[in-house]
Amino acid sequence: DDRDGAVAAMRLAVDTAGEWHWSYSQRLGEMLAACGDLAGAADAYRGLLDQPLLSGPDAGRYVQLMVAAGRVDEAVAVLEQHTADGEPFTGDLLLALASAHSARDDIDATREVLARVRAHWSAVLPQVSVRADVMEASVAAAGGDDECAAQLFRSLTDTDDAERRDLARPLLIAAGEQLAAAGKLCLIPGVRPLLEYLSEAAAPKTATWAATSLAHLATVEGRPDDAE
Repeated sequence: DDRDGAVAAMRLAVDTAGEWHWSYSQRLGEMLAACGDLAGAADAYRGLLDQPLLSGPDAGRYVQLMVAAGRVDEAVAVLEQHTADGEPFTGDLLLALASAHSARDDIDATREVLARVRAHWSAVLPQVSVRADVMEASVAAAGGDDECAAQLFRSLTDTDDAERRDLARPLLIAAGEQLAAAGKLCLIPGVRPLLEYLSEAAAPKTATWAATSLAHLATVEGRPDDAE
């Protein structure tokens, strides 16, 4: 049918493009994902990891697809190999590796990889540091380190740096939507700055969930006036 023909045509485009197949492989991956072929989509994004110019979101998307395909352990192995090679985009690859460990609920491994991100020269770049801050804040909250989580979230929600603020916005909203998708209120003290941000910046459904979570959290913490 037309869908199969389109996929076949895009595969041909990838093969014909040779080394510079980035845009075609990305489209192929998304086409396969839309068709429900998550393993095929992940394999298409796997090819992007070898590109001379890697886009940070592509490494993250690779992990998302590998997790959805039930191949997260394989993703960890692939990314470990790429980060060991000392490639120019190691910071982006390490962030993707951290997210893969997080998907396995391996907090210790996630923290270890985030420390490697901090030690890499690319950590000075806002595109890397902001993603690392969001991930580290989430890990801290999950691990019970409310002070660290709150400090990191606050550094992103209250910053005067316009670039960091703009980079953080979609990441913070995505983190909130993921929490809300669990179907339970969030009563983690360290997440309060994120909830405050979401109550104003997120879409109505998530904003309402965040505001309700804040009210219940205030009650649990003995701040009834803030629950009103």
